[in-house]
Amino acid sequence: MLKFPGFQKLYGVDDEDESAESRLPEVAPDAALTVAREPLAEGGEPVRPEQHFTQPPPRYSEASLVRALEEENIGRPSTYATIVTTIVDREYVTRDKGRLGPTDLGEAVNRLLTATFPDIFDVAFTARMEEELDDIEEGKQEWHHVIQDFWGPFSKDLEQAEKASKQHRQKVETATEIACPNCGKMLVKKFGRRGPFLACPGYPECKYTRPVADAELPTPVEGTCDLCGAPLVSRNGPYGRFISCSRRPDCKFTKPITLGIKCPDCGLGEIAARRTRRGKTFYGCTRYPECKFAAWDKPRLVPCPTCGAPFLVEKETRKAGLVLRCLKCKGQFAPETVGA
Repeated sequence: MLKFPGFQKLYGVDDEDESAESRLPEVAPDAALTVAREPLAEGGEPVRPEQHFTQPPPRYSEASLVRALEEENIGRPSTYATIVTTIVDREYVTRDKGRLGPTDLGEAVNRLLTATFPDIFDVAFTARMEEELDDIEEGKQEWHHVIQDFWGPFSKDLEQAEKASKQHRQKVETATEIACPNCGKMLVKKFGRRGPFLACPGYPECKYTRPVADAELPTPVEGTCDLCGAPLVSRNGPYGRFISCSRRPDCKFTKPITLGIKCPDCGLGEIAARRTRRGKTFYGCTRYPECKFAAWDKPRLVPCPTCGAPFLVEKETRKAGLVLRCLKCKGQFAPETVGA
């Protein structure tokens, strides 16, 4: 409450200029006050006993990431799709309900590159390089000078990176508090072709390794083995998780983990998540190679309201975000409009 205008008097500001909403009533010490818990007559909000916490900024979606790149003057419209595809295919990020979340591999690569090349992996550097490339295209700068200014510091960083290769390897590896059962050293988290794993830092003297988390250990699932009757478990494989006999390798029975959706082509198999040799996820029929059905987008068991197809597929778009599309009639729907 403004008690006197002070220097604001010079600008013609006084207590009468303040809006009625910002002025507090005159109160005296020890005066009895009442709390308005009902809507006020003037249309104001009542007092509510609520507690709020500061929320972290939301994760990027593909659309918001592209907008951020545009605001920072990074990349070109022709490269935005490639940028998003690259970070997803290399498993630096994962899609979760339309949002991009960093993986352990992505965080490790980020730590390594920003520590090794702080001048290169910087938003200001990338934006400045884009401007210099525009100047070269318009004839305002000579490209030899631009490349020379870049290569000088970068070549020195490369030399330092080669000399400190062991130290950089430690930036990618993450120490744990799990002791190696063979030699007693604390295991470190590494990344391989099949994803993260735990290994003994004493390699090659000690070659102990194990999956990084319980979720990657054999997990019991419902059902019994068709060959020997033993319980079934889910395991990690080079092309994703699969179901196998708990007596593996003595029993060779395996079957894929499916989405519970019948294949639209053959009607006999079910759709399951698979990975290509390069690690990209797609969805195909369990009867492959007899049935060649495949889709890049994840199917969702929601019937198409237009043509009645048994399922739709998830698609992330720049304008609408996450939408559901029909492979049969090519219809596009917002998830909330089809009850998904």
